[in-house]
Amino acid sequence: MTARLESLRRRADFIDISNSGKRWVSKYFILQIRENQEPVNDSSVVRYGITATKKIGNAVVRNRSKRRLRVLAREFVSKLNPQHDYVFVARTETPSCEFSDMKTEIQKAIKRLKI
Repeated sequence: MTARLESLRRRADFIDISNSGKRWVSKYFILQIRENQEPVNDSSVVRYGITATKKIGNAVVRNRSKRRLRVLAREFVSKLNPQHDYVFVARTETPSCEFSDMKTEIQKAIKRLKI
């Protein structure tokens, strides 16, 4: 069953996940997860967020990175546990790496974090 994706919007959610969640650090991105603290009416909704700082490049580079991470989220996160929130953080390698390498890394993260 594929869950519906909902985007995290509030900065406080990103900060809470960063401070109190688990993380997987890859060469291409960072995946942060935390159990969802807010009661969700629909148990088939998976919340996720994507962020890219100015450290990785100008607006073009950041947007490219976010687009690539959004595709990963749609492909993998929708099949994961809806009781968790997921945040992808872009790194300097995100816009230029092979997409197949990113897929491999997220599969490792899912296995390692036991999501």
